[in-house]
Amino acid sequence: MVQKSFSTVFRPLAAIVAGLAIAGAAATDAQAASYEVTPGVQHTQSSFSMNARNQVSNILDIDTSSPYISVDLGVPSPLTSLGTVQTQATRETENLYHMVGAVNASFFHFETAMPSYLVAEDNKVATYGVISDGMAEYMSVPSAFGVNAQGKAQIDTFKYDSSVSFNGKTLSVSSVNKARKANETIIYTPSWSYDETRANEHGVEITVKGLSGKLENGGELGKEITGTVENVKLPGRTYSTKIPSDGYVISVHGTNVSQYTSLEKGDQITLEMDVEDKWKNAEYLIGSGPLLVQNGKADMTIDPASSRARQRTSRTAVVTDATGEKVKLVTVDATSSSAGMTLPEFSQYLVSIGAYQALNLDGGGSTTMVTRQYGNAYPSMINRTPTGNMRSVSTILAAVSKAPYTDPAYMSAKISQNKVALGSSAELSVNYVSDSNRHNLAFKQEDVQYELEGNIGRIEGRTFIAENKGSGTIIANYRGVTQRISVEVTDNLKTVKIVPTATVMAPGTEQTFKVNGFDQNGNAVGVDASAVSWEASGSGSITANGTFTAGNAGKAVIKATVRGISGSLNVEVFEGAKKLDALESASIWKASSARAEASVSFPGNNVSVPVREGSSALKLTYDFSKGEAGTAAAYANASSVSIDGKPSYIGMWVYGDGNNHWLRGKLSDAAGQAYTIDFTEDGGLNWSGWQYVRAKVPASAVAPIKVNQLYVTEPNAAKQGAGAVYFDDLKAEYGDDYTEALFRDIPNDYWARDQIGYLTDRSLITGYQDGTFKPVTTLSRAHAAVLLTRMMDLPTDNVVDPGFTDIDESHIYFKEIAAAANAGIISGKADGTFDSAASLTRAQMAVILTRAYGFDGMYQPVINDAPESFWAHKEIHALAEAGITVPYEGNNFRPNESVNRSQFSTFMYRILTME
Repeated sequence: MVQKSFSTVFRPLAAIVAGLAIAGAAATDAQAASYEVTPGVQHTQSSFSMNARNQVSNILDIDTSSPYISVDLGVPSPLTSLGTVQTQATRETENLYHMVGAVNASFFHFETAMPSYLVAEDNKVATYGVISDGMAEYMSVPSAFGVNAQGKAQIDTFKYDSSVSFNGKTLSVSSVNKARKANETIIYTPSWSYDETRANEHGVEITVKGLSGKLENGGELGKEITGTVENVKLPGRTYSTKIPSDGYVISVHGTNVSQYTSLEKGDQITLEMDVEDKWKNAEYLIGSGPLLVQNGKADMTIDPASSRARQRTSRTAVVTDATGEKVKLVTVDATSSSAGMTLPEFSQYLVSIGAYQALNLDGGGSTTMVTRQYGNAYPSMINRTPTGNMRSVSTILAAVSKAPYTDPAYMSAKISQNKVALGSSAELSVNYVSDSNRHNLAFKQEDVQYELEGNIGRIEGRTFIAENKGSGTIIANYRGVTQRISVEVTDNLKTVKIVPTATVMAPGTEQTFKVNGFDQNGNAVGVDASAVSWEASGSGSITANGTFTAGNAGKAVIKATVRGISGSLNVEVFEGAKKLDALESASIWKASSARAEASVSFPGNNVSVPVREGSSALKLTYDFSKGEAGTAAAYANASSVSIDGKPSYIGMWVYGDGNNHWLRGKLSDAAGQAYTIDFTEDGGLNWSGWQYVRAKVPASAVAPIKVNQLYVTEPNAAKQGAGAVYFDDLKAEYGDDYTEALFRDIPNDYWARDQIGYLTDRSLITGYQDGTFKPVTTLSRAHAAVLLTRMMDLPTDNVVDPGFTDIDESHIYFKEIAAAANAGIISGKADGTFDSAASLTRAQMAVILTRAYGFDGMYQPVINDAPESFWAHKEIHALAEAGITVPYEGNNFRPNESVNRSQFSTFMYRILTME
């Protein structure tokens, strides 16, 4: 067969995509961007249309015939650890060994993190993995990529050349870790997908332990391993056989069964595992599948009608030419701008870019390509994933440069602004210096020399000072490597604008402003900070460098002047809270999730659901049990919640579900920086009912700021259940002294505000779903039992029925009433009832509290309306003597009046805080 040269097979992508046709539809509108990562490695990103669908591909062309270039396998240590492609490539990069590009390699098991298929390096087997059954799976036909003994890249099928020896005879082995078929001998190792062989009873199975060496995790291909027979299952006996963690199982069917039936426990048996000749002594090989291209043609080792083949998703592949010297690592994205491909489409596409052999690698959410960008020491993600993040994977394939460092060959110099206003200045700097192999070199900024061409100003150190209007060139020179930078000195400043536009500030806070200049057409004009004159009037002051300090609440005007041109900014100095969003609009808030299911809804107050303010609240429903392993999160994403100026905190009301999760949020600022804020600590979302929470706004955030997300997250797998929380009344707080009202009907100046707050902070008493406390509502006898049980932490498990005739186990508060009665704190009435709905009188309250807390003093003088003849005389006077109650004017207690919720909260506060 005549082999095509690489230059013929691997044609430029833009030239071939235009003619590509799949299923009668052409791929058109190709656009490609390419750069040399390092000599011998080229990256190309292409956008094109195929079958009327937009696609984006990334290709790493690797010429292993180039000096110092190879394609290497990255295997994690330990084997069951995962990491992103970028993390692994960064970790492996070291002096004279640079992973300049990489992709995710083969598949892995999510549950165990083990590679799914064969992985071997230098004849050392990390894992044999599994081989699939039938033609609908990726590994239906055992296939691999590797570098063979001749140092050539190779994609092909593989078979095992293995045998077992015992009692003077040697018998061949069919394969490893696959479903046993007729007349096959299969070795089952601990990397098989199951704990047992799952074979039927028509065969013999031999369990072998006590091995003389490793079989996997460092076992050597072609090396004999001796073991001891632990157990022999003869045909017809119960199957299947458990696979030992420190051994293996031989499963035999057909003509060879009689060869094994004489084996007994304690017999010695020798296993030699090897691969067929074309793969012997390979530098490495990694199993994957299916094969997509064979001998330059689309030829797949999977049923094209299977669900795996028909799925449209992100794809990753490795490609070789006919010589084995040229390798391509290829990804195709599945995002909003790229449709992703089916396996038949991917196969045809790989043929179109010149594949001679091509092997499918792990795709979908695992598809990732990283390349080293100019100026970076390590590679970074170059493709796009559906989530925007990189999934942690097992193995990787990497383009590696072992080239030595050479003299400087490239540099990247810049000026802080190419248009510099007359009388101002601009800073000069070098981003990086690299050698001929694009390896970064260490350098010092002060060692770079700058020269100016043109009479437009002067250079002092690394500062250009604009002195005359006109154009010129600055030449940066580092050890003979030069770069020319164009610069223009302008005097067309027409307007100035003060930024950031922080229109609201808290008293005493600071904000440093700067000035942006513009010409008459609105184009940016550089303004040097030293040329700006600052003034401030009203409530605040400003320094010469533009740092404004807000005064007392009020108004302030900031003015900046540059060469006679002024701009101003009005600032409100505000202390308190401003509403950001009522959290009632489905048009603003949408749900998303990570390793979970989530939804956002807005049930109104006409439904029996919590609503703190207005007519609705945002309900975030989550189920953390529905995702993959890892930290789970449920997000409420905002499309347009902007904040005026620079607040101190973001606050909101949250109706918790008591599931002890983590409540967080995300902000973004004018500088494009994202910030994560904490409304609670990890596990701190631990309450039921309404509670006000606040998160500090980072001091480094630049106004204007936006709220992007509110979310619940859970890193602990044991706590990843389902639930729902409600958010209401999102607001910005300015200053540190703002205090939110506890309840809608408990203002901050309410007489019992502190006492009620003490109890609600400790979840000893709660409000209602509508955000009220109902302070003057009388307390029922049942609610008194509930509150006392909670405050005294009485056990409610295995309570004894107190025998009240009107209370049984079906009562909503049976356990609490029984717990309080069992503790001797409450009792029933003379007729044997408890009368749970009746209002608690002040006398009854005195009796209950005295029993509960053991008060035994005697207040003097005798309270008028609780004489010695009164049934609760002793308890009322003991409560008064302890200072828990104070008689009304005229020395009265009013024992027959009902106790309301505020009064009871005050009594309990005094008890819990007394010394």
